[in-house]
Parts: sequence; C-alpha cells; structure tokens
Amino acid sequence: MMLKKMMPAAEVKVGEVMKSTKTTSDKKPAWDEALVFLAPDLSNDLTLSLVNNSGTSQKLGGRDLGDVTYALKSLKNGAPENMDLEVPLKAAKKTCRVTIQLVYRNEEMAWEVKERTAREEKEKSLLKLSFNRKSG
Repeated sequence: MMLKKMMPAAEVKVGEVMKSTKTTSDKKPAWDEALVFLAPDLSNDLTLSLVNNSGTSQKLGGRDLGDVTYALKSLKNGAPENMDLEVPLKAAKKTCRVTIQLVYRNEEMAWEVKERTAREEKEKSLLKLSFNRKSG
C-alpha cells in the first residue's frame, strides 16, 4: 500500500492524538486517523514519529516543534509494508537525517529509509521519504 497524500490537520495541536472508535475486523485499532509529527531540531535534522489512534505515542526530539502536524488518512488494517510521504518543509537541507518510529499495538517497529530526496517547488521545499518496514 502506497500513501501519496498528506492532509493538513490545522485543528490538531502538535503532540495531540486523534481519538477514534474504529477498529479492523479483528478488533485491532484502525490506522485511518493516525498522526505524523515532524520535529526539526537545532541541527536541522528531523525526527518523525507515527502515532496510532489508541493514544500510544512516541516522545519527539527537537526544541521547536512548530506547526507541522499532519494527519494521514486511509492507513487501515495495520501497518503497511511500504509507504511514501511527501512532507512540505520551510527549509529542507540537501542532507537530512530522518528517523521514523512506528508505534502499533504498544509494540515499536523500526522503519528504514529507502529513499531520501529534497526538491524545490513553488518557493517551498518538499522532502520525499520512502520507507520499507524492517524485517525482524
């Protein structure tokens, strides 16, 4: 399953988790209202955390979270094997270390960055991230 779209969630504050009563067919939390948090720190690196709608979240690094909270839609039936995210940034560097952590059913699963590109588009930087879930 590939994700190409990120929707702004202006009504949700950074660090907040959207609540949902939706579950999958086997009564596990659905991922249709998961949140992605972006936290630029002083060295212009990014810490990216994916938080599920059951309230489980990962602490974020960085001192200035800013207004960069986005809601991912259509993440259903658990964690996908692969996903693409396009993240608008105010100032993307050519080299940017990205860490992603996925918290799902209280288990932390690591993701590895498959591809990392940044390009300029209409005076804004767009950081495209492609992820593969690590096995084992």
